[in-house]
Amino acid sequence: AALVARVSFELEPGEAALCLLPVALVPFTAWRGAVRRVPDEASATAWLDLHSGASGYLLAEFELADPRWRAQADSQLERLPELPALRLGAVSRPLLPALAFTALALLVPLTRAEPGPSTSLFDRALAGLMDRLEVLNENVALEEVVANELAERVARLADDVDATEPEAMLEAMDSLREQLEREGGDAAGLAQELSERFGEIGTKALQDEGAAKELMDEALSQMLAGGFQSDLLQQLQQLSPDVAAQFAGNQLQLPEGFQLTPEQLRALSGGLRDAMQSKLGALSLAGLVNLSELKLSGSKAKARRGTPHECDENCKKPGGT
Repeated sequence: AALVARVSFELEPGEAALCLLPVALVPFTAWRGAVRRVPDEASATAWLDLHSGASGYLLAEFELADPRWRAQADSQLERLPELPALRLGAVSRPLLPALAFTALALLVPLTRAEPGPSTSLFDRALAGLMDRLEVLNENVALEEVVANELAERVARLADDVDATEPEAMLEAMDSLREQLEREGGDAAGLAQELSERFGEIGTKALQDEGAAKELMDEALSQMLAGGFQSDLLQQLQQLSPDVAAQFAGNQLQLPEGFQLTPEQLRALSGGLRDAMQSKLGALSLAGLVNLSELKLSGSKAKARRGTPHECDENCKKPGGT
């Protein structure tokens, strides 16, 4: 019990020794047991008489207390063999090992193996960062300097996992996660804006072809600047190989003099809008952007911009013409 207390509950030897308090009851219980087994005087006299020849002198002396029998009784007692001595070996054989074990259980120092720092937390976090970087590279054409920096930071963290310095590791991972989320958030914000723009183009394509074409030129310029050209040509190829061929050599700008029919413009804007929505979904699933927060911030931006002011002859706005 003392050893289990030291190992399981990390008690000090002095505290674990309290488990030995029940041993203090042993003398009392042993005395009680011995008292029950001690024969009375009549039984002792009968036993002695039996083992000294069963002449009856001892019994007569004990029961009658007659001096005439005392000489014969003393003579009979003298002829008894010597009683055996107490066998201490029989008592000490089980006792000494128990005492030795108890001493060892209390006095031997216990060395507890300290578990080494676990790297599983950092490994999972690194795997998540690698997945986010992969999704970001698949959906956004990052600038070469930025892409190399992000890849280098991930590789450096993976090579230098140090669980003995958890705060430093977590701080480095948080910093990298924030940078990935900034890049993903910027890309998602642009994708959200372009998705709405392409929806507007699709609506205007059959109403005002000229305005729709101007909006398309602006949107494609934004796409090129935002790094969304990776898989858009594939979308264009699915819509119209002829249109894709015109775009391929023109950096996603409608070539000079190239005319799209309203139906082509509408189909093109619908396909590009789907492509932007697909990128938003991929960035959101990777944890690079929160779509609900993105939509909320977009709504606030629209509210701040308000309705464009158009001047007329009744305009009172300063600077109006």
